[in-house]
Amino acid sequence: MSVRTNGLLVLVAFLALVLGCDAPGEGWSGTEAIDEDVTRIQEMAQERIATGEAAPAGPADLAPVATAPEPVQEVVEAPVETEVAETPAEPAAAGPDAARGAAVYAQNCASCHGAEGRGDGPAGAALTPPATNHTDGSYMNPLSNDHLFKVVSEGGAAVGKSGLMAPFGGFLDEATVWDLVAHMRQISEPPYEGSVP
Repeated sequence: MSVRTNGLLVLVAFLALVLGCDAPGEGWSGTEAIDEDVTRIQEMAQERIATGEAAPAGPADLAPVATAPEPVQEVVEAPVETEVAETPAEPAAAGPDAARGAAVYAQNCASCHGAEGRGDGPAGAALTPPATNHTDGSYMNPLSNDHLFKVVSEGGAAVGKSGLMAPFGGFLDEATVWDLVAHMRQISEPPYEGSVP
């Protein structure tokens, strides 16, 4: 059987399915049988059109639509930085902003450390050890700015404290972490007298 005949057989079988008529039976072959079934399918399609039923999609509707290939975009790789800083980056020249830090603190830290930083947040109540009281100047003031930066960025385990203190450096940039440090320095009692980063 030729390739053309095979293609016609597939088309006739498909049209038979679409129109709801019986597909050709076994032993069905040859161009005469194809012509008979094509004629029968055409008649069924004409009847459907005459009675107002939806006409089946024709072969033209089944043809693949040619589309232009999308242009190839050149991929430019950014250079990889090989130098790794040992210490936290210094805050921006304008300096950290304790007011911005307070807003970030309220959103990310208050659930454990409390709205005022007293270690009494609702999520911190069940922690062992309890969340740090950031207003306790006798504890907080001796800690270095770099220590506070590290614990916020890398989590409690990075400074030998509880691993329950999550690292925030994955989604807070360095400037924002410095803003948090400035806020914590601002709320300590007695007041922190050292330099704010």
